[in-house]
Amino acid sequence: MCMKAPWTVLAVLSLVAISLFSIYVAGFTSQGIMCSYVTMMPYFLPISFALGLLFGYAVPQITRKEKDPKLVANLFENDEKEVILAAIENRMQSEVSAKIGKVKAFRIIRKLEMKGLVGRKQEGGTYRLTPGGRLKGVL
Repeated sequence: MCMKAPWTVLAVLSLVAISLFSIYVAGFTSQGIMCSYVTMMPYFLPISFALGLLFGYAVPQITRKEKDPKLVANLFENDEKEVILAAIENRMQSEVSAKIGKVKAFRIIRKLEMKGLVGRKQEGGTYRLTPGGRLKGVL
């Protein structure tokens, strides 16, 4: 969020500068005064548009870092980490239960589900773990 603010401000300021420049040139043109700015107008607007596009869209896209979803799992302890990884990979609850035990897996999944970190979708006799709403926001 912090990285977007300077680019947004820059984009708004460039639009304001283009608008003020256009008003300035229009004022001289309406008085019949031809200045060197009027002859530069066909070159200035496309260049300013290209720069605005570059700084407003392209640079933030290039500088954006890709997130590794498995790094989020490192914030949790052993068994919770296993459940979070299973949710990120959309694995079955039975797979997690086989590793850490049925009761322990159920309790951890229920706790993380109440926090909004893990979701469950029933598939047959077991559940498929999915990232919850709050975990999707981080990913």
